[in-house]
Amino acid sequence: ISKAHRAHEKTIFVEKNQNRYAGIDMNPKGIGYVIADKLSDDPAGEFNIIKKDFINLSDLSPETISSDKRKYEISIAIRNLFQVFEHHKVCHFVMEELTNLNGDKGNKSTNRQVNNIWCRSLIEQLTNKWCSFYGIKKIPIGPAYSSFIGNILYEAYDPIAASIEVCRRGM
Repeated sequence: ISKAHRAHEKTIFVEKNQNRYAGIDMNPKGIGYVIADKLSDDPAGEFNIIKKDFINLSDLSPETISSDKRKYEISIAIRNLFQVFEHHKVCHFVMEELTNLNGDKGNKSTNRQVNNIWCRSLIEQLTNKWCSFYGIKKIPIGPAYSSFIGNILYEAYDPIAASIEVCRRGM
């Protein structure tokens, strides 16, 4: 099965750069992303950042627009993000598994943002859809301390620094 799987991946990834990774960091206020090339096979290996950016979703507040409009705008943003990935011939897509975030976070505003406004499940469904459509391999990783470590190691805006760390972990 593994030989057949590797053969299938080779046919899918023919047009892609095998050493190119994309990583995202999702927050209720936006999505930071990075596209990077893996330069060595060493686990602590070096990488070269090709592109990094932030998609601002803070204007999609529930006070100004409806939830359907917010979901539509998020879907367009994710589609455009994957078009950028396709343009750069990304082969691997890395994102955090954010499945156990429901529940009480300590205050009313945070609970509302994390549980209601963020649309994590929609973003998860859309990333699965576009990974399948463009033939990009999705790599889920654990979300432990990516923002903290990213802010210490990289001089970039918080979601972008976290996305660099997520991408590095996926490599």
